[in-house]
Amino acid sequence: MHALGFPIWAAIRGDAACVILLEMNGAGIAHEGLYVTSLVDAAIAWRRRADEFADTLKIASIFSKYTLGRYGGHYYAKAQNLRRRLRAAYDAVLGSHDLLLMPTVPMKATPIPGKGATAQEITRRSWEATRNTCPFNVTGHPAISLPCGMGDGRPIGMMLVGRHSAEEMIYRAAAAFERLDEILRAKSMIPKSGNRFSEKDHAQTKSQSGMIISKKNHPALGSRGAPRAEDEVFHEFEQGVERQLDRGREQKKK
Repeated sequence: MHALGFPIWAAIRGDAACVILLEMNGAGIAHEGLYVTSLVDAAIAWRRRADEFADTLKIASIFSKYTLGRYGGHYYAKAQNLRRRLRAAYDAVLGSHDLLLMPTVPMKATPIPGKGATAQEITRRSWEATRNTCPFNVTGHPAISLPCGMGDGRPIGMMLVGRHSAEEMIYRAAAAFERLDEILRAKSMIPKSGNRFSEKDHAQTKSQSGMIISKKNHPALGSRGAPRAEDEVFHEFEQGVERQLDRGREQKKK
């Protein structure tokens, strides 16, 4: 179901772009959140400066007008119906696991288009990196991205996704990961370049879209109803690192 997240998001975004961004001046419609009227009043000035829009926004707006006029919101409605199935699929997995872990983007960082790049290339580069992140814009699951290494001199990010209204679990796991990173660096387990993974490791994992973190295989994350202190989480991660170091020393002796 995760693979359908991008087309579901694209259909919703496609029809809604001109309504939310242009006709409603970025304020959206029918939601119950705060509408900042002063921001709406300021945003209406776009009508005098539409020629300054980025190519991506121009293309999205024109495409949005076309799909609404051609299909009358048919695919927007279909995607909104599929949104519930997508959310339920993630909820089912997160019902028995604390977090989902996946690459923030599905590929290594790509070059920034040059000054002479076409609108098509600019748009493709702009949207191609969103395939793992945009599904959660649709479902509303909280997520966070963390730097986790380097590949060919380019940064690699990992994304943690949690249950609705369970941001504290993500923050605790992210904090524990960063403190683990500090331990490894202090013990010289990570080169100064920051590349924690070898090319062999990357080759083994680059085709994977994600993995699951559960309380069973990561007890330091604690239980759903009883958050554990960060010091306790840190201590268990530190013990895990020490065990890994001990195994490494034993293997060298052999």
